[in-house]
Amino acid sequence: MESQFNGFTEETFKFFFELSINNSKDWFDSHRDEYMEYVRLPLRALVVELGARIREIDPSIEIPGNPDKAIARINRDIRFSKDKSAYRTNLWITFKRAAPEWQTDPAFYFDIGYDRYSYGAGYYIFTPEMREQMKSEIRADRELFDNAVAALAASVFTLGGERYKRPIDKTLSGLEREWCERKSLYIYCEHEPEDILFSRDLIEKIYSDFLAIKPVYGLFRSIKGD
Repeated sequence: MESQFNGFTEETFKFFFELSINNSKDWFDSHRDEYMEYVRLPLRALVVELGARIREIDPSIEIPGNPDKAIARINRDIRFSKDKSAYRTNLWITFKRAAPEWQTDPAFYFDIGYDRYSYGAGYYIFTPEMREQMKSEIRADRELFDNAVAALAASVFTLGGERYKRPIDKTLSGLEREWCERKSLYIYCEHEPEDILFSRDLIEKIYSDFLAIKPVYGLFRSIKGD
């Protein structure tokens, strides 16, 4: 059973910062205990406790028996990357449904590094077919879209994802293009490290922010036919 989440510590950020300067296997191996204690263990506890709250928004969200399955690997895949740094200097948690095609399923996330943290919801992959489906959903259920737009405007989140430079569908309004004509689609908020990270209050803060954008998540889910 995981220990209770009591916040991160100064050592969490110290580890990430020092890793950014000493990004090598030798350094990491000699500091593996700090990684486990100050990074991995609090993230595991956060998976369990924050995940339980997020399930109040979507009961189908999966909480894996092994919390490590929800946490990104710190080792980077450098086979096809110009950046040959061996390790990530940030880690994230993903809260998603147990879906075979999880890359195109909307998910919640929390990300932490040495100089910032962020959280939000969206798609890992947003395909042209999904963009077309979003347009169909907006036209079929305008109230669903309007509620999502209003919820986002009143929240701490920003709409993200690279936009196409030129209009693809000129029948769309400017607002509809904001949501539909993107190469990726998500909402996020990002902050510099602050006191709430060192407290259990972080769980309730993230949960309440996610609850406020439930209509956005509902729109995202509607594209999958939910």
